Amino acid sequence: MLQVAEFTSFTEISVPSKPKLQIPMRWLPSTNHYKLNIDGAYDKNNQTSGTAGIIRDHHSNWITGFAQKAAATSALHAEILTLIAGLEFSFTKNLFPTLVEKDSQIENSTDFEDG
Repeated sequence: MLQVAEFTSFTEISVPSKPKLQIPMRWLPSTNHYKLNIDGAYDKNNQTSGTAGIIRDHHSNWITGFAQKAAATSALHAEILTLIAGLEFSFTKNLFPTLVEKDSQIENSTDFEDG
């Protein structure tokens, strides 16, 4: 029992976290360009997915956005559907030239099954 108590005591020690360094960053597209930020999501357990995106002008002003359910079968599939939806959305609103930015790391992975 002593070993269990020592282990519990050791794991309960709190280590102070390092202070976070926050660097304000701002990305501005070229004049007369739009920026499309997109993100797709896939829940493997519930087999549900969705797409979302926003479009900003070259002054970072919000222009419009979208969010919708998707019929994806994997995380990679959700990201691809999100890219297609975002480009179609930008095109139908006549918002181009458009630069696309996304936060997914899936395409850098060698595991393409479920991200």
